Amino acid sequence: MVNFLVCFQVSCRQTARKLIVGSYKERKLQVIKELASVDGRFPLTLDMWKASARKQSYLVITLHWINSRWKMRDIIIDFIYIPKEHSGEHMKDVTIDALRKYKSAHKAFGVSTDGALSMVKVSELLQKEMEVDKRNQSKNLPEVPWFWNCCAAHTVHLVAKVATKKKDGQSSRFEPM
Repeated sequence: MVNFLVCFQVSCRQTARKLIVGSYKERKLQVIKELASVDGRFPLTLDMWKASARKQSYLVITLHWINSRWKMRDIIIDFIYIPKEHSGEHMKDVTIDALRKYKSAHKAFGVSTDGALSMVKVSELLQKEMEVDKRNQSKNLPEVPWFWNCCAAHTVHLVAKVATKKKDGQSSRFEPM
């Protein structure tokens, strides 16, 4: 065992793993308890991208809510490597699994994504699946229509890419100073 600082000892990998997994499980239970205490519904944010170095795809699922003290809260409930194709069906299944792990699938009521067609499909499929989960829950939640929202940041990014794209033989409309 190597001591870098008097107050910090590097333990073996098994001990480090045990501490990390234990901490994760404890935090997950705290989050489940907090989500269960929320009387309202949760909008989701789904973001999918490819890591440029290895061309690996990842999906991040974030829940948003306002707590009892009127404080905006959000939490990433999953950060998932997606080795398969980016089909709407597969991403819907992964999202539902994550929501069910946190016992909150019945509370979801909408999703914000980029404008990709696969994400629009995910929203449509999630809406159908959420209706089933909602009916299976005995707790009366407010009736809120499902929504899909295209993220404004993604839209601005796409507009900026188009505006700065060079055409053959032309300089960019926005030149560096």
